[in-house]
Amino acid sequence: PLLGGLGGARRLVAPPAVPVIDATPQPLAYELLDHVPPADEPVGIYVPWRLTRIAFPVPNPHPDQLVESVAMSSILPPVPHYRPLLPASAVAALSDAQRETIIYAGEAFGRDLPGLYAPDAAGTALRSDPDGQSYRMGYMVGDGTGVGKGQQVAACILDRWCRGHRKALWISKSAALIEDARRDWSALGGLPIDIQPLDAFALGSDIPMQSGILFLTYATLRSQRDDAPSRLQQILRWLGTGFEGLLAFDEAHELANALGTETIHGKQKGSEQGLAGVRLQNMLPRACVLYNSATGATDPANLCYATRLGLWGQGTAFETREAFMAAIASGGVAAMEIVARDLKAFGLYTARSLTFRGVEYAPLEHILTVDQIRVYDAYADAWSIIHQRLDDVLEATNIVDRMTGRSLNAQAKGAALSRFESAKQRFFGQVLIAMKLPTLFGAIDDHLALDHHVVIQLVTTAEAVLERRLADLGADERANLEIEISPRDYMIEYLKTAFPTRMLRVFKGTDGEPRSEVVVDEAGHPIHSQEAVRARDELIEQLCAMPAIPSALDAIIDRFGTDRVAEVTGRSRRLLSDMAGRQRIERRTARSNIAEADAFMAGVKQILIFSDAGGTGRSYHADRK
Repeated sequence: PLLGGLGGARRLVAPPAVPVIDATPQPLAYELLDHVPPADEPVGIYVPWRLTRIAFPVPNPHPDQLVESVAMSSILPPVPHYRPLLPASAVAALSDAQRETIIYAGEAFGRDLPGLYAPDAAGTALRSDPDGQSYRMGYMVGDGTGVGKGQQVAACILDRWCRGHRKALWISKSAALIEDARRDWSALGGLPIDIQPLDAFALGSDIPMQSGILFLTYATLRSQRDDAPSRLQQILRWLGTGFEGLLAFDEAHELANALGTETIHGKQKGSEQGLAGVRLQNMLPRACVLYNSATGATDPANLCYATRLGLWGQGTAFETREAFMAAIASGGVAAMEIVARDLKAFGLYTARSLTFRGVEYAPLEHILTVDQIRVYDAYADAWSIIHQRLDDVLEATNIVDRMTGRSLNAQAKGAALSRFESAKQRFFGQVLIAMKLPTLFGAIDDHLALDHHVVIQLVTTAEAVLERRLADLGADERANLEIEISPRDYMIEYLKTAFPTRMLRVFKGTDGEPRSEVVVDEAGHPIHSQEAVRARDELIEQLCAMPAIPSALDAIIDRFGTDRVAEVTGRSRRLLSDMAGRQRIERRTARSNIAEADAFMAGVKQILIFSDAGGTGRSYHADRK
């Protein structure tokens, strides 16, 4: 019978045994070396990295060879004594290089900056104060791609976590990087739910988490509203006054220019982003501050926010941050190298990177076709004509004296020429990329035929051009899209918005020299030069007849299809075409980049194309841990 035997006795099968994982934190075991092992032969300006002061009873070499610059390799770090408190599973997940970072970071956190300090009224600077507080020393990780900076941040948080400090702050460049942070935290035995985005909590509200890792971006850190406390105040309330957990500045160079810059026009105020980061450090004197940046010691501006490295203040060669920045800026790259070496000698800095040994490079050369040369020359001639007409218009609008050629309004002339040159550079940058596409397509086809994966990086997505074109469309045009995105739009947009047509009035200044100023009518509206307006309209009409040049990003997606191309960019909308050539607009959310990157990493899509917005902090490589 069909159901026969179902009522008989069933034998239960024992579930598979689950291995027992010891999650009890234990001090990290290592022994001090009596002698420093000799370095291997340098390869160019790099020396293979090795442990110089310690050895682990159970070594775990990094998955690939790490190197240091010759200058950094010549400096030995101090002998460490700190032993991080970590579960055995976390220790097993960390390579020897990563373990060394955790040890020296903990060693630094155990010391204080010399002297007592108190923040000023704005919170952006520390001043010596006998009644002030002692500030904990920080540490900077300057490792490059492939060393595992995110996992090192997670391990430093876990060390403090196991010591009872169950709150931490993780600040990074992009909100999408929270998934990478959760990945690195989970790899050490943590739970993804431990990391929560600050954006999940309304501005001005209390954060209900009793423990956990708060993830936020630098843009969120600086945000504030007049009708509510700032994000910075919200964070400080959650952390509390005696906070001793980890404060991690991932991609810390985003805080550059916290001090401000000196220009020919005078001193410019520091960026709000950098100032917010400095305030956060100054309001948490006992926090363990970890700076994480592969470009931390490449430019003096990338150190002005690093108040916890002891580069200035009491007991140093520089009394103030301003004195340090001025001295290092005058010393150039050599001075920055000395700073990096000194920081490593004090146990406050590490900078390693993957070796380039075994990496192959092959230039891909595109030979311009006769048609491409003709198109390029046509556009070069068009820009030349615009430049000539610009000179005529500067005279017609009284920015330049028609008789003598002398500038009557230097500021207006400078602005007009600056916008012309910037528009021209953006245009030709797009053109040069687009003209390489035929050769690029052939190379991609060759690699796909070999079952290779292709990664393409773009410097621009032309999103601004698309947004402007969509804003100009009516309801009927939106229903039946026929949009052509081309670098030519940069020229037309420049003529519409930046070509000088406003009339200026000539007058004599106090020194008797002729000057000019903007003319307005009785209602306060600007008066335009009809000669300049006619010149602009004629140029636009001529440009509309020029041949179109495709946008590189859209051309690649159109050529290979969305089922094969993973796009990780900052675009919120993109223009797609179906098999019949009909266009449609596809909206992209913050989750789109995560889904596209996952599709590429899983092998579902063979081509990845990313821009700066999609590249920072992300890992697009085979995972070897």
